Amino acid sequence: MLEIKELTVKFKTPQGELKACDKVSLKIEKGKNLGLVGESGCGKSMTCLAILKLLPAEAQITWGKILFKDENIFKMDSKKLRTVRGDKISMIFQEPMSSLNPVITIGEQLTEAIMTHKQVTQSEAKKQAIELLKKVKIDKPEARFYEYPHNLSGGMRQRVMIAMAISLKPDILIADEPTTALDVTTQAQVLELLDELQREYNMSVLIVSHDFGVIARLADSIAVMYAGEIVEYASSEDLFKNPRHPYTKALLVSLKQMQQKKDNLTVLKGAVCDLTKLPIGCRFKPRCSEADAECKNKITELVEINKGHFVRCHKCKK
Repeated sequence: MLEIKELTVKFKTPQGELKACDKVSLKIEKGKNLGLVGESGCGKSMTCLAILKLLPAEAQITWGKILFKDENIFKMDSKKLRTVRGDKISMIFQEPMSSLNPVITIGEQLTEAIMTHKQVTQSEAKKQAIELLKKVKIDKPEARFYEYPHNLSGGMRQRVMIAMAISLKPDILIADEPTTALDVTTQAQVLELLDELQREYNMSVLIVSHDFGVIARLADSIAVMYAGEIVEYASSEDLFKNPRHPYTKALLVSLKQMQQKKDNLTVLKGAVCDLTKLPIGCRFKPRCSEADAECKNKITELVEINKGHFVRCHKCKK
């Protein structure tokens, strides 16, 4: 359905050139869910924004292509791209409060999205909008239609964003941190809703998170991202049973300890490396407990160690 090939996104900063995405390659199959996981600042959101050509003005795509049904999105004119955005590929953004217009009612924002892409009357668009609010399980949808974003809780605003995203029954839904800042109960409800809608519409879903627990709930396959690169890519089952990259292992150890409610969690020391001063060799080596001399000098490539299981680590052999 969608294929990203060696996507490279750069920024020019006062500190130097910054690679937000470095030769990122991913595939999203029809009707399947792909999870993209990693710490904040790894390039996950930039990858999502590049798919719809919504990158900030200072960002530059210097390499790669993104194919939607074998057509390169980067070569589409504005008219063609307009038919793809929202209609074929929709996105749920991180912060629903900043994504929704605070001075326009929920109903107006939903009907505008519908009428932009469909030849329907105002009354028909309103009817569809109320049905969408019902579908995403918002109580009293007829009343909520006339309310403003600040009248709703964080979970309800996120449901409104989901309603807008599915209003045109897209082929692909991009969910960028859909449960950020929500309490645990609301997180579970939103994830369950996304799962139900994905099955009902047979959508392909790209779900992005820094939380492996969220990814585990929905994803059929998982890509782990670190410092702008994909460091491991496999089916969910394979990745959880047999993680190979040291970064993936560290993330999963933390998840397991949280589930067991341990008092002392294993801490991954340090932070993501400065993307304007990338180290030679493996980018994870300053934080890796398994690093050796070869990690410091050898540029690591993403290698298929088993069928469908790719790892960027010279210690992982076929």
